[in-house]
Amino acid sequence: MRPEQRIVLRLPLDELWDERGSVLDTRCMGAIGRQAIADLLRHGPVHFVIADVGQPPVWVASEKCFEFWRREVKVHLIDPESDGFYLDAFPEQYAYMARRWQVAHNMPVIVLEKHH
Repeated sequence: MRPEQRIVLRLPLDELWDERGSVLDTRCMGAIGRQAIADLLRHGPVHFVIADVGQPPVWVASEKCFEFWRREVKVHLIDPESDGFYLDAFPEQYAYMARRWQVAHNMPVIVLEKHH
């Protein structure tokens, strides 16, 4: 398989890679909730990445992060403090568990692990 054809095999991710399949120098900082994401966005743009098993990661352009947050993420976000969740409680029966990743010398990255 060519690097740009890499797909997500399991969640949570062990490593993060870009659209070309190159592994990034990152580390997962742990689950993050609605208020923490909103606080990060108040300081500037973030990169959202959708991780869906069987698919390549989808990087949302940083200039679209605020619209994507309001339109997509807020309504589908799982509270990281909850003991569980029901997909029926979310629009269109899918939800995201958000994890913050720190990328060396770059803006914050929020990986959205898609559950459906």
